[in-house]
Amino acid sequence: MTALRAPLAFNGPVASTASTRAVFASIGACKALALLKNMALFLVSPFIGLAYAVLLPFVGLGILLWVATEGLRKPAPRPELAVAEPVRADIAVTVAVHAAPATAESTSEPSPVLFVLKLLAAPFIGLAALIAAPFIAVGALVWALAHRKA
Repeated sequence: MTALRAPLAFNGPVASTASTRAVFASIGACKALALLKNMALFLVSPFIGLAYAVLLPFVGLGILLWVATEGLRKPAPRPELAVAEPVRADIAVTVAVHAAPATAESTSEPSPVLFVLKLLAAPFIGLAALIAAPFIAVGALVWALAHRKA
């Protein structure tokens, strides 16, 4: 019955704190500190991962805002036509460009309400795609294995 009450280490029962001190004294102070640091990192790592997962959308929004402000500060690039060689007079190429007929879709401006709705729906669509992706991948794998030629 005393074996059930004895604290266990990875390699057997721990006799007392004196033996623990002896182990730390035998491996040296530097190695003991490195061992304690690794143990602390092992215990804290789930919380670090959770912090990354929680802060990732905010970091993404910050990067998006930074890129948008950088784009607004710089002038829009103007394409320059570079001629690699002079145009020869004996070669004449005529290109006829016709304007596309105007449709109701091309002349109307996009609705700001529709834009805001799309902006609000985008994270949920992304989350649904993230959740569905493993199931789609497994289905594709099963389909590929079922339809492969033997």
